[in-house]
Amino acid sequence: MKIFLSWSGETSKLVASHLHQWLPLIFPDVQIWISTRDIHAGQRWGNELDEQLEATDFGIICVVPSNLLAPWLLFEAGALSKSVESGRVVPFCLGIGADEVQGPLSRFQGVAADKEGTRRLVDSINSTMIPPRKETDLGILFDSLWPLLERQLTAVPSTSVAGPRLVNVERILCAATTQFEELDAAGDMAIIEENYPETLVKIDRATLSEVRDALALNRYEIVHLLGYVDTKSGEFVFSDNQRLSAEGLRKLLEKAGTELLFLATCDSLTLGAIVSRSMSVIAASDNIDTKSMLDWENCFYGLLASGSSLTTAYDLALATTDLPMRLLIRNDTVFLPPKPAQSKS
Repeated sequence: MKIFLSWSGETSKLVASHLHQWLPLIFPDVQIWISTRDIHAGQRWGNELDEQLEATDFGIICVVPSNLLAPWLLFEAGALSKSVESGRVVPFCLGIGADEVQGPLSRFQGVAADKEGTRRLVDSINSTMIPPRKETDLGILFDSLWPLLERQLTAVPSTSVAGPRLVNVERILCAATTQFEELDAAGDMAIIEENYPETLVKIDRATLSEVRDALALNRYEIVHLLGYVDTKSGEFVFSDNQRLSAEGLRKLLEKAGTELLFLATCDSLTLGAIVSRSMSVIAASDNIDTKSMLDWENCFYGLLASGSSLTTAYDLALATTDLPMRLLIRNDTVFLPPKPAQSKS
């Protein structure tokens, strides 16, 4: 059996390291994998993650208040949810109640990093063992070893999370490649235009040079892209001979001051994870049909434009139109539409 420990940030890393040392005392035959660094390697990490997840039976996400919205933690959580059975991904929460977790991580059944919560985590791991340890033996072992972990967790510092930032949306770029013109790109543009009037800049049958020039020369708070994504490299595909690397797109979006990238295409998580080093991203972790995507976008953008924060809009859209959309969040943000112009009397 293999357990995957996910962390992001130094505080979370300490929690993961303590679990990495402590859990083998309870389960000597279990292999526990933890990355040795906070991942920023893009494509290489994607390959390594795939290899580790193929053999993973259980995932533990080390959550503290300061990393609740960390992009890489959410990326790994999304990847775990695809590879591991439901109920076998557990947020381990220090400094924040399991019932207080917001955003994408709230979809998982978390536990507190106290004696009761840790015992629930141990019981959950044991239930996946073949054969499981006897309940009486497990209880005796846990009670004897818990004080060791308790001392370590007590010494771990924890910080708080700031509330959502306010961003006034002046311009939104929506670009669709030629292939996506037939997949109702007009529907995406109509949804954005309805919710953020007088902000939309459209690029139909978009080419690499057109998108590059638009992002290099203008500011866009939100960018909405429709086009195929290479699932392995994360390249955005304009045509057979026109591709934009994930790192190239990230730098262009940084230049444009983009706060949110919406990738309205299937299997775009690799690209999303790389770009999320600089901004919040919504990407799909699987295939989605056009109608379902439009329904999801209509709900999401409607909530976002009405003043809901990014995490709230995402949570409600996901709850009411359940699709494999993933939010890789850099900052929780409220995207305010422009105020209507006052008419002259």
